[in-house]
Amino acid sequence: MKDIIDYVCDLIEAETGITPVVGAMPPTDGVGVQQSSGSVMSEYLPRTSLHRTTLVINAKNRSQATALQNLVDIHEALTKRIGYESTNAYQITTIRTVNSPDFLGQENDEAYMYGSAVEVLWFDRKKAVDTPL
Repeated sequence: MKDIIDYVCDLIEAETGITPVVGAMPPTDGVGVQQSSGSVMSEYLPRTSLHRTTLVINAKNRSQATALQNLVDIHEALTKRIGYESTNAYQITTIRTVNSPDFLGQENDEAYMYGSAVEVLWFDRKKAVDTPL
């Protein structure tokens, strides 16, 4: 799972120039990415599986417009791609918006917080192996 979060963070940085941190609460003038939920959607004979993982993406900034625009840019970068990374361990098939950027509140009368969420569909490509008892 950490591989998926790391890939999404790397993709955000490469496409938008924003360097997110892993965690639900971003630093002021920053973005945070945190796993929210997930489940196995389908299992296959060689013990591979299709997973659904929800990631929350939160932004905090002294400017409401900047916080909101950062999330809009991130969602566009993640969801408007034709192809995603594929390794021996996993293959990402789709990233889609499940919660559009929304105002969460203001922190200590300084930074504005916006939140959103994406769903990542990915295949676990590692096959099961039998080991002798």
